[in-house]
Amino acid sequence: MRLLKICLVLYLAVFAGVWALRIQFIYPFDPTHVSPVSAGEPRLREYLVNSYDGTELVVWAAAATGSKPLVFYFHGNAGNLASRTGRFRRFLDRGYGVVAMAYRGSSGSAGQPSEAHISQDVLYLHDNLPLAHSGALIYYGESLGTGVAIQLAHARRPDALILEAPYQSVVKLAADAWPIFPVAQVLDQRWESIDYISQIDMPLLVIHGKRDQVIPIEHGRAIFQAAKSVDKQLFVQPDRNHHNLWSVQGQTQIYSFIDKIEK
Repeated sequence: MRLLKICLVLYLAVFAGVWALRIQFIYPFDPTHVSPVSAGEPRLREYLVNSYDGTELVVWAAAATGSKPLVFYFHGNAGNLASRTGRFRRFLDRGYGVVAMAYRGSSGSAGQPSEAHISQDVLYLHDNLPLAHSGALIYYGESLGTGVAIQLAHARRPDALILEAPYQSVVKLAADAWPIFPVAQVLDQRWESIDYISQIDMPLLVIHGKRDQVIPIEHGRAIFQAAKSVDKQLFVQPDRNHHNLWSVQGQTQIYSFIDKIEK
């Protein structure tokens, strides 16, 4: 009986620690502020946007060339905006516009991240974009950002949606990682992408690596199958994992998809 009590106390202590650190686990953002110029891309301009509740957020943006598409980019939970500079450069080189918001606690943005805050922030930014555009609007979600993009697509329909390594839900990922804890019942950061994607019907491109051990490819397949989109593509990279999907093959697929989208 005493051993049982000790095990119970240890179990509760570990679970309490996991719960207390859940925000750090889900949103391990790099708060370092780096300007676009310092990151090596002077074509991007940094805007400071006061969100719906007055929290100051860092946004990088550059207008499209003519009527080229605008890519509304939602980054993953590793690194910061500066670590995506190479991606933004490739988009700009092709004439696409870019808008990329740093989540709360990332890249110099103020505040603390949460699903509720991030969802409201991107909705506010969509309705108050710092630059005008006349071409197609494309949401691009990367890893954690796929859930952000999907939720926004449900609320504000884009012309197309690109999802790189999407997940069915953060709560499922967490429950699979810690099966001995009642994560599914208590986690408040859920990002239930599978529920929203089933109500989305715009052109869709899903990219996933077959060797992804962070977000297994089964998640990407489930998201793809659940989407109502008639025009949808699943591009599986057999030799890629979660961290190297931005490949020559992946970019070729992305550009081909974007160039076919019309407003």
